[in-house]
Amino acid sequence: MTSTASSALIARAIRSTGGHLVAYLERLQDAGRLSPEADPVAVAQATFGTIPGFVLQRLVIGDVSSGTYAAGWAALTGAPWPPGSSVEG
Repeated sequence: MTSTASSALIARAIRSTGGHLVAYLERLQDAGRLSPEADPVAVAQATFGTIPGFVLQRLVIGDVSSGTYAAGWAALTGAPWPPGSSVEG
């Protein structure tokens, strides 16, 4: 069973976080660091969906750090990591 009140609270938190992520992605577009063709809402949804996996992997397995996670995303997307450097592969 799920609590309607709890579900509503969690949904608000997720929407709020997603909204902040969309705003951040729009700033990246303005700065030329994210393709102008990218849909910030779609990118935010895809990115946000990976957060529970990162948290679970970090807490349960312990084999990932924010740095290795960011480097992995950089490798997947072709973005430089750390920002301003080049990804060599």
